[in-house]
Order: sequence, then C-alpha cells, then structure tokens
Amino acid sequence: MTERLRSLDARRLRIGIAFLVVAAYGWWFTDRQPFTGGATLALLVPVVVLIAVAEIRRARRPAIAPGADTPKVHPPLFRYAVAVWSALVALLLAWELLALRSSPRSEHPTISSLVESIEQYHVGRLVMFFLWLWLGWTLAS
Repeated sequence: MTERLRSLDARRLRIGIAFLVVAAYGWWFTDRQPFTGGATLALLVPVVVLIAVAEIRRARRPAIAPGADTPKVHPPLFRYAVAVWSALVALLLAWELLALRSSPRSEHPTISSLVESIEQYHVGRLVMFFLWLWLGWTLAS
C-alpha cells in the first residue's frame, strides 16, 4: 500500500512540476513581441513537445486484438455531434461576416476584436496560451 502511495505522490509531484514549468514558459512566451523570429522559434517549442509527447503516449497504448475491435463512434450520437458542431461553426461564421459588414466596431465586434481586447493584458495572453495548448493536446492525442 505504501508503495502505491509513493507512486501516486511521485506522479502528482511530476505533474505539479510540469505545470509550473509550462506556466513559467507560458509567461515568458506571451511576453514576446508577436510576429518576430524569436516568437516563432519560441512557438515551435510547445508544438514539437506536444507532438512528441502525444506520439509517445500513443505508442505506449496497448494494441487492440484483431477480434476485439469495437466501434468507438455510436452513429446516432456521432451524427448529433456533427450537427451541433456544424451549427456552431455556421453561427460563428455568420456572426463574423455580419460584424465585418457592420459598423461601428464597438457595437458589432468581430471575433478578432474580442480576442484583441483579451490579449491586451499579459494574463489574458497567458490564458489564451493555455487554451491553445489544451486544444493542441486534445487534437494531438
């Protein structure tokens, strides 16, 4: 039992340290001047790390036996999810197109103008960085 607790404590410690490292890197990264060579190189670090970790995790998963192959997508649920996501994308696209054609911008904000209002603060850029990392991790793994 104590061996299991030590293992759990060690795992929590590794996760905590990893979070602190990512948070420190994110704070430094979001302070870079956008669209510069240094910012682009700094951007490649989390991209390469996320892809490498996702590939390692994917390789470590146990292989599924050929006869035990079960479908992961339930057709009615999958169709529902596609319909919901399609409607959300269509609504966002319609909002963006209407806002682009309307003025003044303060009364008809576009998605980019809303993001700019968040990104003017360092903490806002850090939150956007964490959201970007989470989305990349979700898509890559």
